Parts: sequence; C-alpha cells; structure tokens
Amino acid sequence: MAPGAPGAIDLDDQQCGRLLVGSPSGGLSRLLHSPDDGATMVLKGSEPLTQLAIVSVVAGIVVIAARAPLAIAPVASSTGIRWLIGSDARIRVAGGFFGVIGVAMILAANASDHDTAWVIRIGGWAWAVAAFMLVVAPSVYRGIAQRVLQDSLRMRALGAIGALFGAFVVYLGIGVY
Repeated sequence: MAPGAPGAIDLDDQQCGRLLVGSPSGGLSRLLHSPDDGATMVLKGSEPLTQLAIVSVVAGIVVIAARAPLAIAPVASSTGIRWLIGSDARIRVAGGFFGVIGVAMILAANASDHDTAWVIRIGGWAWAVAAFMLVVAPSVYRGIAQRVLQDSLRMRALGAIGALFGAFVVYLGIGVY
C-alpha cells in the first residue's frame, strides 16, 4: 500500500519510532522514543521458534487444557470425562489424538541437538505408549478414570499436578528451546 493511499497509515519517527532490521542477534529490534520526555526503550525480538519449542508449547497447552479443569471444577469436569469414557470409540479417538502429539514430540526431540531435548523425548514416548494403550485396551483407561472420578480431592490433586506439568512444558518451549 502506497503512502497517502486510502487506508494507509503514515508514521514518522517522532510519533512511533524506527524499525531496525538486522540486529546482532539476528532478530528485529525496535527503537522507540518519546518526543515528550526523551525516554528511549529498546525492544528486541526473538529468534524464530524451533520445532522442539513449538511441539513443547502445543503439548503443554494440551496438558493444561485437559488437567486444569479438573483442579478448578472437578464436578463439572467429571461430566465431560464420563461422556468421553462412555464408549470405546471415543476413547480410541482420544488415543489417536494423543498418539499424534506423542510422535510429534519424539520426532522433534530427535531432530534437536539441545541438551534437554531428552525431557520432551521421554514425554513423547510416555504419550505414545499411553495412546497405544487407549487404542488397544480402552477398558483399562475407563477403569482408571472411573476410580479417579469417585473422589473430588483426587481429581483436584491430579488436575493441579497435571496443569503444573503442562506449564513446565510450555516454559521449556518458550524459555529453554
């Protein structure tokens, strides 16, 4: 869009700052300055996320989304879980979903040369094995889930532990990888 064209926003250095491309870190740096008080602030962009970081963030968000409701509202969450474990087909579909995430974790960790990629690799294998069990023997998972659903305190504890673990995996993806 050309400057001055309808819908274009004309910005000058005095109003919003300059965008500097090609900083030493390889990312973008934005130098913002305020004409009123002379204050200057430098914001640095980050490197693009690696495959391992993306997979870690996605896996962590899935864990948080699955476990946090158990810690916050165990009775309401139990309704959805009871629906999920109500048929073998739904349990197997969930197993397929978790299997895809587990395999993605394994592949991303194997492709990475990061020192702590083993954490995601082990988690990926655990998810893949659990997914295989969900697909092959859904009645085993149903039995475990029914025992957990009997006690609200147990649901809260497992939900809180799972949500904290998910937050740790997200942290690995954002802060470490």
